[in-house]
Amino acid sequence: MYYQRLTMRDLFQDKSLADIFPQVDKALPSRGYVVYSYAEMTKRVTDYIASAFGGKVQADGTLWVWGHKTQILRQIRAMHAQLEALFNSMPSITKNLRSNTPLYLPVPSKLALKEFAGNAKGKSDLLQAVLDNINYNPNFKSENTIPTEVATSFAKRQMQWQNKVGYQ
Repeated sequence: MYYQRLTMRDLFQDKSLADIFPQVDKALPSRGYVVYSYAEMTKRVTDYIASAFGGKVQADGTLWVWGHKTQILRQIRAMHAQLEALFNSMPSITKNLRSNTPLYLPVPSKLALKEFAGNAKGKSDLLQAVLDNINYNPNFKSENTIPTEVATSFAKRQMQWQNKVGYQ
C-alpha cells in the first residue's frame, strides 16, 4: 500500500531525516534553478554518507565511518547507483521542493519512515521509491529523466508504477 501524505520538504528539509535522505538547505530552492559544482556535490554526498552510516567528516574533508570495512563498503556500493541518480536529479528535486510536491511512498508518516529505514535495505527501498516518484510521477513533470531506462517503453513502465502506487 502506498500513501501520499509526505511531501518533498518533509523528506529533504528535515534534519531529523538526514540519515535517510540528503538534506537541502531551505533557502536553496528559492534561488531558482540550481546547478551544483563538483566540489559541492562531493561535499553533499560525503555529508550524506557520514550521516547515513554513522560516520564523521573531518575538517580536512576525510570521511570516517565506523564499523566493519567490508560491510560498510558493500552497503555503499549497493546504494551507489541510487545515490548517483538522486544527486543527478537535483534540478528536479529543487523544482519540486519549491512546489512541495507530494510523494507516493510505502510509509504513511515520518515516524513509520524512520522505522522502515532502520536498516540498509529499508533505506535503499525508500531511495528507490523517491527515484520512482521523480521518474514516473506525472506531478513531478520530470518523466524519464533518470538515464537508466529505455525511452521506448517509458509509458508502459509509468503506467505500471501508477497502478502499483494507486496514482489518482
